[in-house]
Amino acid sequence: MTKISKKIGKMWKDMTGVSPIIAVILMVAITVVLAATIYVWVSGFGGSGGTSAAISMRQTNFVEGTSENNVTYQVLNAKGGLGWEDIKITVGGTEVWDGSDTTPDKSSGGVTISSGGETDAEEGKIAAGDTITIYDDAVTHGATVTIIDISSDTPIWSAAITY
Repeated sequence: MTKISKKIGKMWKDMTGVSPIIAVILMVAITVVLAATIYVWVSGFGGSGGTSAAISMRQTNFVEGTSENNVTYQVLNAKGGLGWEDIKITVGGTEVWDGSDTTPDKSSGGVTISSGGETDAEEGKIAAGDTITIYDDAVTHGATVTIIDISSDTPIWSAAITY
């Protein structure tokens, strides 16, 4: 018999293993590491979320070429419980309103909001029937009006101004 075969034979005869305590500790450690890995992997499937708010609006008026350009929209549907102070408005990529002033000096631009919304809507919340008029030099035919949820910085409505 060669030295290698003697060692192999001795290895098969010596059937001692790891002590039961060490074996249990190793199994628990492997299980914890595996569970943590699966948790991290699965939690990555959720994504960043974004916003659950949405607004549906239609343009009702557009005035261009006078002393004050303006466009008016009526809210058709609103979900997510946003208030007017929770949004900002851009026209053509330029911010024209940040949710703070609802009684602007029309000559310098701004937004006027008229509540004509649902009677059961919460005070100050965007509701169907509300109207919003945007006064700004950027209000021109073809410019895109975008409403953005301030908390998530996510656009929730956008449309081009039409005649």
